Amino acid sequence: MIEDEENLHIMQGMVDELIIEDNEVKGVRTNIGTEYLSKAVIITTGTFLRGEIILGNMKYSSGPNHQLPSITLSDNLRELGFDIVRFKTGTPPRVNSKQLTIRRLKYNQVTM
Repeated sequence: MIEDEENLHIMQGMVDELIIEDNEVKGVRTNIGTEYLSKAVIITTGTFLRGEIILGNMKYSSGPNHQLPSITLSDNLRELGFDIVRFKTGTPPRVNSKQLTIRRLKYNQVTM
């Protein structure tokens, strides 16, 4: 297991910003102000960077399973020159095709 690797310390928390000195990453600062200093930092944000939940016309900031989205880290990464892009990970609704009247559906042309 990765937890058993020598000289590897795994910490979990909500990171708000990278600590940068002389154009090098020196660690991270969490949402509660704790600083973890390190020679290297691995950030695994998943879908939390500026995460949004969209339900029909309703939209709100959130991570998966109603966890907090990482808004402050997103802003910090952008300030440091990283491009933050949004990937749509929406899950389509599951419906029973036998309950649909297909001939009444309207086709929506997608333009990009």
